[in-house]
Amino acid sequence: MSATRARIKLGWVALGVLLAVLLAMVVVTLVVTVYATYLGFEASGAPDPALIKDFASKTSAPLTVALIGIGALLGGLLAGRKAKSAAQENGLAVGIASGVVMVVVDFLSGPSLWSAAGLLLAVTGGWLGGEVAKGCI
Repeated sequence: MSATRARIKLGWVALGVLLAVLLAMVVVTLVVTVYATYLGFEASGAPDPALIKDFASKTSAPLTVALIGIGALLGGLLAGRKAKSAAQENGLAVGIASGVVMVVVDFLSGPSLWSAAGLLLAVTGGWLGGEVAKGCI
């Protein structure tokens, strides 16, 4: 067990998780902001907050799930390339940690089925990132 743990580069795994989570949060915030700006220009003034809230509630969950999967793939790729001999383990660690962070954040705002989908996509994305970094795919 300790031999496997020593092969996992925790600093790079943490950086990969940070990349995945920040990618999801920043892109979702940008999408909602662009929509609000569009509504403001369309109304020639202040946009309707109810429309923005409705848009954000409908799009943020699926968009976050997709982006956490993509972010975990990129983070797993980064961590896997830095840990040359244990690329798969590092990528999988990024995916698991990213998924757990997403589930915890989702449970703070109310659990949903998107939590399970996000966990699955994050773990798959991290694993694929490690596989690509190793050169298997």
